[in-house]
Amino acid sequence: MDPLTHALTGAALAVVLAPAGRVRQMAVAGAVVAALPDLDVLLGSATDPLLKVELHRHFSHALLLAPMFAAVVAAIGTWLYRDGFIRWWLGLLPAAISAGLLDACTSYGTHLFWPFTDERVAYAIVAVVDPVITVVLLVLLLASVVRLQPVFAGFGLVFAASYLMLATMQQSRADWAMRSLAESRGHSVERSVVKPTLGNLLVWRTLYVHVGRVYAAAV
Repeated sequence: MDPLTHALTGAALAVVLAPAGRVRQMAVAGAVVAALPDLDVLLGSATDPLLKVELHRHFSHALLLAPMFAAVVAAIGTWLYRDGFIRWWLGLLPAAISAGLLDACTSYGTHLFWPFTDERVAYAIVAVVDPVITVVLLVLLLASVVRLQPVFAGFGLVFAASYLMLATMQQSRADWAMRSLAESRGHSVERSVVKPTLGNLLVWRTLYVHVGRVYAAAV
């Protein structure tokens, strides 16, 4: 998803797992560690303009590298506040993992299981930008940081998880509608794609192939 949603999700996860007295510090650290994988936008080549597109959401979003990102930020937190490294690392690990998982929920996807496979995982249940999930996370995270009460961030995460579950249900309904439409036309669906439109779970874009032709519909 977009960088802001990544940062908010990471911050909320870190706040919920924050050691006593470290809510605000962990909020910042969680936002940073969740945003680190998107620094892959800086990678590229002057001779190959498509390399930047290829490397975006590639190895930096792999689950295998999440513990390393968490360790880097945890080491900085440990050095600044003289806390235990393990407490910081365990608190930041879910935030680091969330970066790849959120991007895997979009239609663009990510190389979640690199280097074991080069397949791009794309569940296509939510748009890259969805203001509903972002705004709710922002409001509840701010409440946690201001009041120093992690429970509000927890509510935000529960909402986000519920929203993604609803997105999965909506995708299934849109897929059923697409297949019903194809059946009414006497078509066989050889390949299909069902993805949300920008910023909502109400209107879905569907594509399917029948005898070498692509049919598109908005559901």
